[in-house]
Amino acid sequence: MALNCAPSNPIAKAQWSMRSNEAGEWANGIVINPGAYSHYSYAIRDALASVRLPAIEVHLSNIYAREEFRRHSVISPVATGCIAGLGWRSYECASPRAD
Repeated sequence: MALNCAPSNPIAKAQWSMRSNEAGEWANGIVINPGAYSHYSYAIRDALASVRLPAIEVHLSNIYAREEFRRHSVISPVATGCIAGLGWRSYECASPRAD
């Protein structure tokens, strides 16, 4: 299986929405690290929900071992899964690989 990626680092929430919609045209899934947007960005949540692609939410740190307010994600309910706390390996685990 080939893995085609389109890495991006959008700054504004509008850019996240645009990239999600673009992915709906060519991708089979989305790997997203929403960072601090996890806790309050309903715009990103709604964009992911509207694309209807499997989405994996990734966090480099273990958000569940951090402050209470960081333990809640508004993205998680629309994500297929969440991988947290594995550092850069979180991305590796979230991306399908050919063995």
